[in-house]
Amino acid sequence: MNSFYTIVFLSLSLFLLPLCVEAQGQEPFSTDSSGAPDPLAISPAIAAQIGSDQEPEPFKMDKPRTSFFPPFYVGYQRRAWDANEKLFPFDEQSLYCLLYYRRRSVSHDADVFFPLFWKMREQENHTLVVGPWVSRYVPDAADRWLVPLLFTGSRKEGGYFGIPPFLTFSYWDTSSAFTWSILYFRSRQKQDISSGLFPFYMWGEKGALEEEKKRYLAIPPLLFYSQFDALESSSLTVAGPIIMKSTPNRSYFHVVPLFFHIHGNPKTGGERETHTTLLPLFHTGHTERESLLVLPGYLRHKTPTSDTLITPFYSRAYTRGQSAVLTAMGPILPLYWSHHDTDLASRSYGFFPLFYASSSPTGRDFLTPLVGRFESYGIYQRWWFLPTWIVGRDREGWEANLYPLLYVRRGIAASHTVVVPLFWDYASAKGRTTIGFPGLWRFESVSSQSVTQVVLNTLYLQKRVSGGLDWQFHFLPLFSCGASPQGHWWNMLFGLVGYQKSTQREYLKAFWVPFRISGKE
Repeated sequence: MNSFYTIVFLSLSLFLLPLCVEAQGQEPFSTDSSGAPDPLAISPAIAAQIGSDQEPEPFKMDKPRTSFFPPFYVGYQRRAWDANEKLFPFDEQSLYCLLYYRRRSVSHDADVFFPLFWKMREQENHTLVVGPWVSRYVPDAADRWLVPLLFTGSRKEGGYFGIPPFLTFSYWDTSSAFTWSILYFRSRQKQDISSGLFPFYMWGEKGALEEEKKRYLAIPPLLFYSQFDALESSSLTVAGPIIMKSTPNRSYFHVVPLFFHIHGNPKTGGERETHTTLLPLFHTGHTERESLLVLPGYLRHKTPTSDTLITPFYSRAYTRGQSAVLTAMGPILPLYWSHHDTDLASRSYGFFPLFYASSSPTGRDFLTPLVGRFESYGIYQRWWFLPTWIVGRDREGWEANLYPLLYVRRGIAASHTVVVPLFWDYASAKGRTTIGFPGLWRFESVSSQSVTQVVLNTLYLQKRVSGGLDWQFHFLPLFSCGASPQGHWWNMLFGLVGYQKSTQREYLKAFWVPFRISGKE
């Protein structure tokens, strides 16, 4: 509002400079012929209250007075009267030579030398502008600017600071703060702090209590990274190919990609264990219950219930306290194979590539280079003969296959015969499909009792209708005939000559035009 009244006042002064007038309201005092106030005169406000108990009004505003002396002076004055007949200037504004503006009032003061100096007050807010320098003060805040080089300010619970030429900016309050200066940054959110000089280093810390702190440090040019978690008692450090990690359960030390080492920490809840790998030479691992050693061409793994040994020429393994035992000569040259499981009463052995056999309570198998037999008691039995002939039977039926040309199966629910790539025949309770490529195509549906059959240039169609079957036979393109419960028909050359009879009418066709020969329309 202060700025609004100032602009209005200046605008009026510029438009009314050619005038020299004095406009005023009713004078509060009487004057003599010379125009000077009468010192003995009583104001109307005092005269109205003499001899009464009425409380005086705090102030009574007089009408404003405006004076013009272009171009040297423009003035605006408004006075107020109090009960003690003392004159109190309520608002006074002046403009001198269009350069200096002055205002005095209870809530506003201003001293302005256009256009470089501005000193203004609005209530308890003070503003000073001297060229590019700006200073502003309020009860709980202050701003100081040197435009466009420096911006700084303070608030009751924070402040800000900025130097645009140096790309520097900062703000802060009781709960957060942020600073950015070219490549440097620093941020604070309550108890969380992070800072860095990109891309040289980055650092951060989280947590209010020391026992809950989380810290990290990254130095990308040195390929260095470190983090620490006080609550979880864990740490991680990466320095180039070296990786070190520590947790309450384990400690890690790696030199990627060749060396890896893990060590257990039983004192802090971990397991007593050690694992070491040096690629490609060896790997070893030990716990309280297991051990593992891997060398080129050698593997040994031991647990309380199992022991496994694998080499290129001899392998042996047992599990469940030697209930299951495997012995092999190989596996590079698999000459002998033996596996025995006393818990399952199963045994398998082989002399490769001559013979393999296995037996168990559920079935038995044997295999030679010429013939093989595979049986699961009460479920299936199959024979294999060199090279790819397989015959067998199961609960549903039997089958015989000569891969990849012949496939035959006969079963209770379905059957098929396939001679690749000439003949396909599939039959089930839903229907049957037969294809003898390329001359035979037959499709039969049991549910609708429909048949579609193509044999060379003949076509046969059949379907179930009310009262019986509707069938058609076509010897394309010469002759076709058909019958249904309502009658029968035949055609030559698709109706060049034909005959049709139904239960009520008879038609004779000549040149594809039907002629009724009996019956009524």
